Amino acid sequence: MKLASLHSPRRVLSAAVAMLGALAASAAQCATPTPFSARYEVLIDGKRAGEASLELQAEGTRWRHSLRAIGTRGLARLAGFTTDQSSLLDWPGERPRLLGAHMRSESLLRDREASVSFDWTQGMLTWSGDISDGEPRSRPIEGTPATGSSLNLQLALEVESRQPGDVVPFVMHDRGRARAVDYRVADPEDVDVPYGRLRATPIIGQRPHSDRVTTAWYAAALPPTPVRLLQTEHGENKYELRLMDVKPAAVDGTR
Repeated sequence: MKLASLHSPRRVLSAAVAMLGALAASAAQCATPTPFSARYEVLIDGKRAGEASLELQAEGTRWRHSLRAIGTRGLARLAGFTTDQSSLLDWPGERPRLLGAHMRSESLLRDREASVSFDWTQGMLTWSGDISDGEPRSRPIEGTPATGSSLNLQLALEVESRQPGDVVPFVMHDRGRARAVDYRVADPEDVDVPYGRLRATPIIGQRPHSDRVTTAWYAAALPPTPVRLLQTEHGENKYELRLMDVKPAAVDGTR
């Protein structure tokens, strides 16, 4: 009787389902990202102003996510504007963890450079370089930290596993400042960019008591990088990225 019970079709099926579930969970935790590079047109106040690139590259057992933007038209070109941001991450599970970041911007008016490192053993982060007046050089790590560069990647990974209406909290770090921002996942919609028309899911962030709203759209058919990114203030478009090209990209008729 015991032998028959152990090998009944229902018991065998349940064991198989449990095994597949364990394998899927293990695969999810051990999954590694795929390197990519993406190019964007940059719009300021609704006008074409430059170009930008986002890249994810392996550095040994860690990963480097980089953003570079350069002014090629109008006042942005005349001012010689460029900005470089990079984030160093490890990938201990399903989500990356921020280890450090470096930011540098150059223009005729002002050059700025700052770096931040995260010590997860001590639970502290430390800044060096040009940070905002009155901000501490060190502070405890709170919530899920992100920087200007890393946030583009982190939001893409959140959208993959979220449903419309879900809220994803982050703590944004910029030149010594730490600000909590909640991002809300919205319903998928069609988005037209130079790369083509794509079905993409928007995720929207706005700090309390702020008129600045940031929306990023992500398409499941592409690597984890925005299809479009739009920042508005008082309802007017201020800063925008529109995807021009991305490699590697899925080839399934979605473009």
